[in-house]
Parts: sequence; structure tokens; C-alpha cells
Amino acid sequence: MRDIFTLITQRILRDCGSEPFCAHIGDVQSCSIKSHPTYLVLREKSQLGRSKSSVLSR
Repeated sequence: MRDIFTLITQRILRDCGSEPFCAHIGDVQSCSIKSHPTYLVLREKSQLGRSKSSVLSR
């Protein structure tokens, strides 16, 4: 059975592909931060951050 995160990832990749993903305001064109990775890069960084914080909390 697939988990919810797998389903979300599949849906985002289907809809967005390898386009830049803006987590700040949702619109890459009007965002002033201008740091827009693809979804897979953003997901990888967030997973890395979670694994580091769980190690530190032990």
C-alpha cells in the first residue's frame, strides 16, 4: 500500500514535472526571494533536515 506522501509526490510530479516550485507564495514570477528548486530537490532537502533534527533530539 502506498502512503500519503508517495501519493502527494506523484500528483505534484504529474502536475508540475520539473518546473521550479515556489513554497514562498506559490507564484515563481512574483516572488522576491528567487530561490526556486524543483519539487524533488525541495523534498530531498526537507527529508535531510528531518533526519538531522531527529538525530540531534536523541
